[in-house]
Amino acid sequence: MLVFEEACATEMAQALTSASEGINGPFMEPLGNALTMWGDSLSALFDDLERLAEALVGVERSFGACEEEIMQSLVQATSGSEPGGDSSGGGLYDELMRLSQPVS
Repeated sequence: MLVFEEACATEMAQALTSASEGINGPFMEPLGNALTMWGDSLSALFDDLERLAEALVGVERSFGACEEEIMQSLVQATSGSEPGGDSSGGGLYDELMRLSQPVS
């Protein structure tokens, strides 16, 4: 994300520099201050987005690990009943085994 931020800042700086050549006056300092504040807020936004993305990846990993543990526990809990050992043909066991397989 930092590359995008730097590219935007560079592009904007070049555009503003060329657009403001020869312009002078009391409004230039406030304009410069406003652009600096905008750049600072853009940096903060990208930092926040990066932290949010990292947090979401962490949550997804934790959820995946928890889901895997649940599936393994369910398979182990039903492994005492042999597939086909009851009148349903081991439907629960077969279904849990199918769900525990990685998706391809």
